[in-house]
Amino acid sequence: MRPGWAWTLYLLAVFVGGPLLWPWVYTVGQFASDVPLFSSLAEVPSHRYLTRCMMMIAIVGLWPLFKALDLSSWRKLGLAPLKPNVHRLISGFGLGFVSLAVVLVISIASRGRAWCGDRDTVDVLRHVVSAGLAAIVVSPLEEVLFRGGLFGALRKEYSWKLALVVSSLVYAAVHFLDRGQWTGPVTWSSGITLLGRMFAGAGGSVALVPRFLTLFIAGVVLGMAYHWTGNLWCSVGLHAGWIFWLKSYGFLTREVDGAASRLWGTGRLIDGWLAVFVMFGVLAGVWAWFTRRSERLGNDRNTAQSGTDAV
Repeated sequence: MRPGWAWTLYLLAVFVGGPLLWPWVYTVGQFASDVPLFSSLAEVPSHRYLTRCMMMIAIVGLWPLFKALDLSSWRKLGLAPLKPNVHRLISGFGLGFVSLAVVLVISIASRGRAWCGDRDTVDVLRHVVSAGLAAIVVSPLEEVLFRGGLFGALRKEYSWKLALVVSSLVYAAVHFLDRGQWTGPVTWSSGITLLGRMFAGAGGSVALVPRFLTLFIAGVVLGMAYHWTGNLWCSVGLHAGWIFWLKSYGFLTREVDGAASRLWGTGRLIDGWLAVFVMFGVLAGVWAWFTRRSERLGNDRNTAQSGTDAV
């Protein structure tokens, strides 16, 4: 099966199957909440069932998707043995962590955001653990899906640059959805209606352009790291460093009255132009570094070949 068809079916299953499954799962959850063991389900807002249904279908559908794309092994998905690639994981994390830390430092120094100095030590430690766990879990999952799966499959059929652009656009679009809320009765069409509201909410903000650009550039950087290193570990590290700050920025800082949110962004971090400029800097630096590295390796190979010919 061609990558385009495989991914189309996968996305339809997630974005159509999830909303249609939501009312049934919600109904089962309400019945189950009468059982003491599952009483906590009664406190779960109905709209949260939608994202969980979509996530469940997305996870279950990974195996048939990768099978159709001939990516049925970890190595084919970009997950080479970790031990010889630990340095790539660490360097990627360092770059991701420092790059978005720059946004935080500049925002606070320029009074675009204010430091939350009243956080309790226990709360800070609890948050660091939570953000760290999110980075550890989410980064490899998303890199396997978007870079190993989508970019890797498209790269087999088309030029790697076209595959990079398309996969980054999909990556940005999927992450662009706002979390919706549903307060009315849940019917068979409620999921489709709520999903439409989520799409509409994503485009109804002045932060539309910087937020989408930041996500798109991040996708490009992650794809380049995968393409040039030959495996996902540098990308996983980068992604983990970014996720930590995405989870921590709104917790550690607060809005400043009169500050230009279009420049500094909100607690989301990536919806201001400062984040776009920083990500462009990361993209330029990664491109320059890998280009020089490729040229150096090419020169080394040419030199070795010349020596062999002389002998």
